[in-house]
Amino acid sequence: MTTRVYEHVPQRVHELAHELCGGRWVATGGGGYDIWRVVPRAWTALWATLSHQEMPEEMPEDWLEKWGEESPVKLPLLTRDEAKDYPPIERAREIEDRNRRTVEELLDKVLPLIR
Repeated sequence: MTTRVYEHVPQRVHELAHELCGGRWVATGGGGYDIWRVVPRAWTALWATLSHQEMPEEMPEDWLEKWGEESPVKLPLLTRDEAKDYPPIERAREIEDRNRRTVEELLDKVLPLIR
């Protein structure tokens, strides 16, 4: 996934919450993610959506200064992935196709259980 997903999914959930749940929804974090490069940007995207703010383009300078020396990896300067971080279009299509097949297989196995 790219950081664009962390903007799109909360926005869609936010829209659905207002459409179906009176605007109420709960956001929780998971685990196992890259705590230095992914988590801060994912939560920034989520908070921007929740608070109806624009996603900033750059990571805050004070955050970079505070954590830069402690981080074992180079911290991202931008809140969104750069174009070079995205997979080539052929690879993106392979991933999309594999995801589609996974969803179809999952539905084939789960739907009979709930009918």
